[in-house]
Amino acid sequence: MGRVTLPKKMLTFHYTLTSYFNSIKQSGMDISRLEEVKPTESAIKKYPRFKRMLRIPIFVIIETRKYEPQISQINTDIEDK
Repeated sequence: MGRVTLPKKMLTFHYTLTSYFNSIKQSGMDISRLEEVKPTESAIKKYPRFKRMLRIPIFVIIETRKYEPQISQINTDIEDK
């Protein structure tokens, strides 16, 4: 199988972390983990151009969970009414 080549013109979109954060919060979710994926040393040795990814991560993993208010928050909300 040959190497897959990308078209010369490729449209990409980049969003800020703020955009992701606000969208997640607006959907009723909480962020439980955020990780910027970086290449391993062996990957950098094999593909030297990956060294740039140590400064500017290409991928981000965002783990979210459905927001569930704590019991103390529920009690406070009831007392306030």
